Amino acid sequence: MALVGTGLLLPMMLLITADVFLRYGSKPLHSRPITGTAEIAALMLVCMVLGVSWCAVEDRHIKVGIVMDRLPKKVQAIIDSITLLFGLVTCVIMTWQGALTSLWVQQWKEVAAQLLPLPVFPFHWILVLGLAMLCVVMVLLIIQKVREAIKG
Repeated sequence: MALVGTGLLLPMMLLITADVFLRYGSKPLHSRPITGTAEIAALMLVCMVLGVSWCAVEDRHIKVGIVMDRLPKKVQAIIDSITLLFGLVTCVIMTWQGALTSLWVQQWKEVAAQLLPLPVFPFHWILVLGLAMLCVVMVLLIIQKVREAIKG
């Protein structure tokens, strides 16, 4: 899942760069943007959420450890557990609301744009999948941190 999410970064960057070049480039190419670039880039960006759970497993999220690094390991584990619990609650709510939105979008056959009649419901479900995987990872991380806190 992480490879899919991160693998879309280069094509998205190239698409946006080509669109900007064609929109504002030299005279023969001037004012010939790629139709639907913003919508395609937004849908590709949604797919990048698949890499978020891998990022959590690898402990690669941004951290500021000015205070935390000076605390004892047991206190760090307790604070991490509490933080992860709040994050899990938020992620569960986002997953639940995302699933409801996905059902609605699928029922009403919403498309990305009138010029680009691409159905968006698969991308909503990709977002829900990525968030659900993040919830699973957060539960496992909470268990790990609670064990660390108990061991001291």
